[in-house]
Amino acid sequence: MSGSNSCPSRTFLFLELPDTAEWDHMRFRAGMVKELTVPESDNYDALLEVIKLHKIDLTFPELVSLHIHILVSKRLQTSLPLFAPSRLQELEITFEGYNDRLIDSTMKTLLAQAHPLQSLDIRTETLPKPSQEYLVQLLETTPSINSLRLTLMTSHGEDIVQAAAQLPNLRTLRLQFTGPDGTGDTYPPGFQSLISLDIVSPYAIALGVVRAITSPNISTLNMDVLDGINGPPRNLVDAMSTMSSLSAVNLTFYRSPYPQWADVEPLLACPRISTFTITLASPGLEVDDEIISAISRAWPNLTHLRLDGFDATPKRFKRPSLRGLSELLGRCQKLQEVTLEVDARARQLRTPLANATSASSEPHRKLLLNVRRSRIAQNSEKVVSEYLMSLWPGQCKVASEWMDDEWQGATWDKVGALMTSMHLIWKIPQLRTHVPLVPEHEKSDILQSPVPNMHRIWNIPELLGLILSFLDEKSDILRCALVCRSLSVEAARLIWKEVSAFRYLLGCFPKNTISTEISGPPDHPSRKFLFLELPDTAEWEHMRFRASMVKELTFPRDDNYDPLLEVINRQETDLTFPELASLHLHVSVAKRFQTFLPLFAASRLQELEITFKGYNNRLINTAMETLLAQAHPLQSLDIEATSFPKLSQHYVIQLLATTSSINSLSISLGALDGEDIVQAAGSLPNLQYLSFDFGADTTARTAYSPGFHSLVTLDTSSTYAPALAILRAITSTDIAALNMHVWREINEQPTGLFQPIAAWTNVTFVSVTFYNSGILQWEEVEPLLSCPLISTFEIMIDSPGMEIDDEVISAISRAWPNLTRLKLAGSEETPAVYTRPSLHGLAELFGRCPKLQELTLEVDARITQSRLPLETPANSEGREKLFFDVRRSPIARKSEETVSEFLMSVWPGECEVISWWEEEQLQRAAWENVGELMRQRG
Repeated sequence: MSGSNSCPSRTFLFLELPDTAEWDHMRFRAGMVKELTVPESDNYDALLEVIKLHKIDLTFPELVSLHIHILVSKRLQTSLPLFAPSRLQELEITFEGYNDRLIDSTMKTLLAQAHPLQSLDIRTETLPKPSQEYLVQLLETTPSINSLRLTLMTSHGEDIVQAAAQLPNLRTLRLQFTGPDGTGDTYPPGFQSLISLDIVSPYAIALGVVRAITSPNISTLNMDVLDGINGPPRNLVDAMSTMSSLSAVNLTFYRSPYPQWADVEPLLACPRISTFTITLASPGLEVDDEIISAISRAWPNLTHLRLDGFDATPKRFKRPSLRGLSELLGRCQKLQEVTLEVDARARQLRTPLANATSASSEPHRKLLLNVRRSRIAQNSEKVVSEYLMSLWPGQCKVASEWMDDEWQGATWDKVGALMTSMHLIWKIPQLRTHVPLVPEHEKSDILQSPVPNMHRIWNIPELLGLILSFLDEKSDILRCALVCRSLSVEAARLIWKEVSAFRYLLGCFPKNTISTEISGPPDHPSRKFLFLELPDTAEWEHMRFRASMVKELTFPRDDNYDPLLEVINRQETDLTFPELASLHLHVSVAKRFQTFLPLFAASRLQELEITFKGYNNRLINTAMETLLAQAHPLQSLDIEATSFPKLSQHYVIQLLATTSSINSLSISLGALDGEDIVQAAGSLPNLQYLSFDFGADTTARTAYSPGFHSLVTLDTSSTYAPALAILRAITSTDIAALNMHVWREINEQPTGLFQPIAAWTNVTFVSVTFYNSGILQWEEVEPLLSCPLISTFEIMIDSPGMEIDDEVISAISRAWPNLTRLKLAGSEETPAVYTRPSLHGLAELFGRCPKLQELTLEVDARITQSRLPLETPANSEGREKLFFDVRRSPIARKSEETVSEFLMSVWPGECEVISWWEEEQLQRAAWENVGELMRQRG
């Protein structure tokens, strides 16, 4: 042993040769290994030489995951020959140092072994030319690879990247070229299945890879540009803006002040972005309230926003005001982290802040707000903290980058402290995730109190169970379990009826029986469970007793029970769930080798939800084959997968053909892997609910066979062609609800989309959203007026919206008198010259539709339209509260009182008015005054 105490280097030697029994013991251990790591500081050259000279038969037949780290400058042997009989699916090789002979030998051996790899990770300071050629050949002959990571200290891996571009199943690509510039801006088109790209390289290589991507499903792009660039990276951003499925964009430019906001703005065309970070070798992007408004409108699902730089911010630097921050927090209510420099000085706070509240008062997630070096006025911490609390009805932690000795940093620290204390005082109640135990003093009181003579009625289990079922909190049921034996039995059935995580069942084993390895972030940990010693018979009986009462069970995605399941299988332990009816199985398949489904062979599942996150075709196929063989009487089936192999699709089709009891089916595959499954679902005789999500993938299918004759609800997310095909295939006369999301631009008037819907006489709910198309006009939608039962009608398009007038509103109010929700809107701002209904048209809608609760409609409320005799609705009885979103409705100056009186006269109930006008625009203030006047008079 040599090296430092914290990182020792070990060299292993045989003092004497093991005998046959000892080698057999070694082979026995090796026969069970499925994942193996060879650390870089451990040197096994001497052992490998002995194994080679004596031709020792040492193999790892079950091995699927191998991590080899080699300090090549001190090694003479490669350990890869040991793994020739293995069928590796995951391989990570790290070469530290320079030893071309050993690296070439290792790569040549790897090529010859022809493993069915799915994940390949190679990291090296240098990769000799022969090794590059071996690796290119390996990629060309291993189409099963779906994850590739390549880390080189030079840019000599460009040929490897070109070979990777042709991998048909490549989903994840991570590249790190830290050497000099290459010529990578001319890669041929490829990467047809790519979903996630992580690249660290000079700009030319990064640009070349992004330009070469042809996949329509790419959702994540992480890019670190190492060199300086001479101008705005518009070519890069233009290529990214065409990726409509992007949800996460993280850009870092280490030696460049570019880009600026004008260069990044095309990314607003990507509506799914939820994470956006950009860091520059400068103070960062200069943004103002207008830019923040554009971001909040384009990306309402934002969870992480970071606009940052490596340099300190100068005084003359454009920043958004607190009102800009207000709009961001109001529209993006899923935010978890924001890094943004704002202007919080006193002059920004002169106007009243009372109306700058969040769009929703519902509890929000905890927000981490990094204000960097935001300017703030002295002694303004109370005003700023109260303002931020009004914007974000949830916990908010504030951090700054001011130095400890700067007063601005102290002021922001006080803002954070005040917000923390106010949150503790005004804390929003949170849902309880754990069953609180009875306090010890209460438990002793219960156990020591005299036992009265119980009425015989308490000996009737069915009656006890019914009474206890009215208790909402598990803690109350637990207290009842401590009263007496009769109550404890029925209380236990209720406590274990629904189990939110399988790990809670493990509490029947002693604490020293099971070990839990926890990794990952504290707020979202990953757990791996291991047996330290095998439970005895009594402990297994206790586990079976709990399992026998479970009717609904969930396996969280980040809990790994592989070692426990391995023991259960090897020991042939009889663990079943005979009463189980509902199972929710969430699996991060990339790191799993076992499927839980064999445990439920004796169950009679009625509801099954399976989520496969990641890529592991073997495990997914095994799970679906097991499910088909178990033949559960399913009524509800929900399948969600990152990737779904062809074989698994066949299993699901067979399952649908043999399970006629299914009445609810949800398919979310993010790709077109589910089209044949949807076709098979059309023949299900009892199917009432169908949901499928193909995302923005293009498709060649334009027709489904007629079917779905019992369908009641349809929920779709796809491009136009499959959406139209599924509507035309429906023969059900009872369909009542349609929720449709249409992705990508369509090149024809969608008349054919609404004609099938018009034939559904029982439809009550219609919601259609066109994300990338704005050609819809009222003439295409008008046939739906023949459906008299519609109570909810929503149309959202990628334009200012449909142009409608009083005549159209009159037709709507006459055709659908039972309307409760009406939304006619678009994602873009409305131009000045635009056809809108007048207030008289609105009066007719209010008069004929007295059940309205939510209305999104742009009207013309100018004085020329409002020489208004006060009209009254057809029915003057009190009504439900109405939420009225006027969007960017024009309104005349000083007409607030006239408009508010008119609205009060046509709607005799509470009415809350909101608009989309900007903070500084007069129309915004006018509509706010209208709403305030209506509240005062109401």
